Amino acid sequence: MVKEDKEKRKQQRKKYYLKHKDYINKQTKKYYLEHKDELKKYAKQYQIDNKEKIKQYHLEHKEDKKQYRLKNKEKIAKQVKQYFLEHKEHLKKCGKKWQLKNKEHIKKHTKNYYINNKDKIAKQGKQHRLDNKEKIDKQIMNYCFL
Repeated sequence: MVKEDKEKRKQQRKKYYLKHKDYINKQTKKYYLEHKDELKKYAKQYQIDNKEKIKQYHLEHKEDKKQYRLKNKEKIAKQVKQYFLEHKEHLKKCGKKWQLKNKEHIKKHTKNYYINNKDKIAKQGKQHRLDNKEKIDKQIMNYCFL
């Protein structure tokens, strides 16, 4: 009896939502915009208060996530590719902003990368020059006789 009532109420709520979907979404968006700072504060406080609980949850579900990713590898790759195609301009803009904001950080890590991997880089450069000798010689000749 109780289960049937719960199921019935669930169906009624679903019908109501589908009927008034636009209005509900509009009101929800309006509420979030009006109370944005307050909601952010609550979210941060929740994370601080429940740090261990959140960490435990992630540890418990780590294996499940891994299995899901392995099982749905192609589906996820397709979704990621689709996302990048749809949001290409926005991502470029964000990337440029990030690069400008973190110029010093990038320089530091690039320098460290070159220092730590100079043998590997030299080997790759040498191999590239061997593979593309004719093309490089042609470019040099064109540059010299401009």
